[in-house]
Amino acid sequence: MNIPAPIRIVIIAAFAALVFRQPVAAARPEPLHLHPVGAVERGSTFSIVRGSAVIEVRQALGWPSEKLGNEIWIYHGFTGRTVPLRKDDCQILAIVVIEGCVREIYLVNERALAVLAKESEAARNPSTLAVAAK
Repeated sequence: MNIPAPIRIVIIAAFAALVFRQPVAAARPEPLHLHPVGAVERGSTFSIVRGSAVIEVRQALGWPSEKLGNEIWIYHGFTGRTVPLRKDDCQILAIVVIEGCVREIYLVNERALAVLAKESEAARNPSTLAVAAK
């Protein structure tokens, strides 16, 4: 299965933002954090991994708190076992869904979510890309 171009742009832009990020202005000191996740387990019955169907995600986690388009499902206040050990405040689960299956799973913080939202909107609205390029 091929990943559609708009979704590929969102994923590449998010990683580019991580690698090539500019110094943060004084108004936004929070660094951008995005951690790939191998699996999400809910009890002993449900496990979400790459390739899981969206129905499995809904059964295990319920409806997402929000969606960025139809491709990125967001779950706020996600508390995995490793979250308290980190100091990066990544308590947002972002699941990339393509053609009804999970393609990527990330734990992100608020700033990374804002970047994903902006890039997702730009991918859905090509005129936004044209304006941003000027």
